[in-house]
Amino acid sequence: MTRFTIFLYLFFLFGSITVYGQYDHVRDFEEIVKYERIGTQNQRAFTESQHSQNYDVSYYQLHLNVTPDSHYIQGHVSIHFTPNQNITQIIFDLNSVLQVDSITQNHQTLSFEHLDNQVIVQQSFQNNQNDSVTIHYHGVPPHSASFRTDHHQNIPILWTLSEPYGALDWWPCKQSLSDKADSVDTFVTVPNGNKVAGIGNLISETPHPNATTTVHWKSNYPIATYLVAIAVTPYAEINFQSNLSTGNLLVQNYVYKEDSADVIHQLMATDTLLEFYDSLIGPYPFMSEKYGHAQFGRGGGMEHQTMSFMYHFGFGLTAHELAHQWFGNKITCGSWSDIWLNEGFATYFAGIPFEFLYQDSSWYQWKKTFLERATALSDGSIYVHDTSNVSRIFDPNLSYAKAGYMLHMLRKQIGDDHFFNAVKSYASDQRLKYGFAYTDDFFAHIEAQTGQSISTFKNQWIYGQGYPSFNLEWKQQGSELELSLSQTTSHASVSFFFLNVPILIESDNGDSLWYYMYHETNNQIEQTTVPFKVDKITIDPDLDLISKANFSINTTSLDGLKVYPNPANGQVTISPGGEMKYISEYQIIGTAGKIIRQVSIPPFSFPKEIDVSYLSQGEYILILRHKEKSTSHKLIISQ
Repeated sequence: MTRFTIFLYLFFLFGSITVYGQYDHVRDFEEIVKYERIGTQNQRAFTESQHSQNYDVSYYQLHLNVTPDSHYIQGHVSIHFTPNQNITQIIFDLNSVLQVDSITQNHQTLSFEHLDNQVIVQQSFQNNQNDSVTIHYHGVPPHSASFRTDHHQNIPILWTLSEPYGALDWWPCKQSLSDKADSVDTFVTVPNGNKVAGIGNLISETPHPNATTTVHWKSNYPIATYLVAIAVTPYAEINFQSNLSTGNLLVQNYVYKEDSADVIHQLMATDTLLEFYDSLIGPYPFMSEKYGHAQFGRGGGMEHQTMSFMYHFGFGLTAHELAHQWFGNKITCGSWSDIWLNEGFATYFAGIPFEFLYQDSSWYQWKKTFLERATALSDGSIYVHDTSNVSRIFDPNLSYAKAGYMLHMLRKQIGDDHFFNAVKSYASDQRLKYGFAYTDDFFAHIEAQTGQSISTFKNQWIYGQGYPSFNLEWKQQGSELELSLSQTTSHASVSFFFLNVPILIESDNGDSLWYYMYHETNNQIEQTTVPFKVDKITIDPDLDLISKANFSINTTSLDGLKVYPNPANGQVTISPGGEMKYISEYQIIGTAGKIIRQVSIPPFSFPKEIDVSYLSQGEYILILRHKEKSTSHKLIISQ
């Protein structure tokens, strides 16, 4: 699908809806990443037991008793599984602060140990034979984001949020990124007057004589453990149908009663976004169930499968959590090291609607906001090397902003058709859908679409650190324009980024043209013909690259200016040359593109000495200016 085709589709799709106003991307992004990081702060590091690889989970049946004004849980969970070898014990995950009352198999009590957050069941199980056990338990879950009780308007609310390592804090399970249960039944018994939000389809609400009600939710799609969730409070329910490419979808929303009248208009944006993603990415992944929202008491949101938990229904937050249904839920990262496959995609695809829906500067502002965050750190890779550090998994600059912006840059490097076709192909991959994926799985689809190796791009932008800063020197003689392009990188892990660099060439009367230079080496020189007198050249004015502190210098008639000694270790001297007779300002820029010093001074003639004794060893760029003239020089500081 070309960008033009997408635009025409969206023009007709959204022509009759209200055009949204200016959007605060900074506020929205800060809220998402702030609360996702806060929510994981009390979670411990977790490593999946090697013994959990001895079996595959097929089905969970949860029977839970909870009260929203009590931080307590009691119930039993049946776990159906198939060993892949003969085993004499089976291990499940459950926080040791919870009490296991008994474990049964076909009404027979089994012996077990509950140590170090593991339930070890002593029993023989046969290879390739379906089996099950039921774990009865109760207790006070740890006070973390995984199981929370709170209040809204003095009304009690309870919710769960297990990503990444918190499922074991409130129910016995196989906490894994290698095994999805094929289906889940959740039975939750609560005091009358409450509603229970859950995953899948609402099957029944059964009242009991003791003033309680059991609510039954059933999901028949494969699901990662951390995406199972419940929320309980006296919700109001607002439902509607969304007409998608494969049929009508129930959109089921559980909202606070006091907010119900105010959020109806906001909720309808979900219909717009569902149709948009359904066309752009592929059919909604859980069509036989639903999509929905449940308000909860933590800021931001969480993309539980078919039921996102939301603090509010702002457009950007709604888009982010909905995009996760494809990226994170249908296809789940196979390792927390590859969290960018969840968060980077959700971040970028929450931005793309601004490109087409908003008739203002929102798309440019989105790019500006996320580019600033993508380049906020001079180091750090998108790939997470240390998954024991939960805050690093959810780093806002790397796992969200840089990963999302990397996808935008990749789109611009290979073209819209290749990019969106590859995304559709990835989302519908029979090997991956409703399963797990790794970085190489996505890039395999990029290579299949482009017919070219993408390994250099992948290695530099996923595993490498930092970003480039570009320096363009240009001069014009008649219609011939000479361009000399150099770059510095912010981190030594990547010495040079190979990129197609967009360059906008402009006159002073409105003429302009684009020039694209595939940057392969520093001081790369290319010539082109320009049918007007060049006034200004801008590197990447549309913000399609992850780069920072780019600048261009007109060096016409400035040849001959000298800066020495170079390398230097205390001061440098500037001697005259060309047309530049005076200097009134100079800048010193580091390799990360950061302006280290900018000095405005009364114009002075040459020679002139500049102190550089405060600079550490390395390479810098020295820019000299006076009125409309400027020039730049590479400056090397020795020991």
